[in-house]
Amino acid sequence: MPSGRFIILGKRASGESDLVIDVLSKQGEKLSLWANNALKSRKRFAGGALDPLNFVELHFTQSQKGYLNLKESRILYGFPELRKDYSRLQMAFQFLIWVSKGAKEGLVDNQVMFDLLGNGLRALETTKTPYILKLHFEIKLLYYLGFLEVTDDLEEFILRPLGEHSKIHLEQDEYQFLADHMNKQMKSIDLG
Repeated sequence: MPSGRFIILGKRASGESDLVIDVLSKQGEKLSLWANNALKSRKRFAGGALDPLNFVELHFTQSQKGYLNLKESRILYGFPELRKDYSRLQMAFQFLIWVSKGAKEGLVDNQVMFDLLGNGLRALETTKTPYILKLHFEIKLLYYLGFLEVTDDLEEFILRPLGEHSKIHLEQDEYQFLADHMNKQMKSIDLG
């Protein structure tokens, strides 16, 4: 039975007790898994293991028609600090939405997306400057998706890991300019 480690991007109901779970693999591939009777099975999917934001280990099978059927899940890390602060939780869900829109099914050589999301969520748990982290995340996401080129004003954001976002110092007008520019870029490609 295949298994792997994933970040859960979202879930949606299907019928009375089934769920469709959207996940991002460690290779950066977006997958949709069918969780049969997930709303009734506390043994296989206990403790909110299928909730968005969780880093999980999943075991699944593939049907003859190509569907991925989820058999069991286990939470590896649930980003507990994000769940204690509504504004951080809201930003974390925004990260999930952006990555979910940017990641593609069938694209398996895209580990930077998984790393970006995982590192972004980790940094968001402890950051004292969430607005800089959000900007840093947007810039790196747009760069990885091929919508930004390295320029002098973006180079530090692109080269620096997300965990070092607090070392980026911007004046208020610089921040506002970049934030407005990234917001326009995100909307222009339907990520905003």
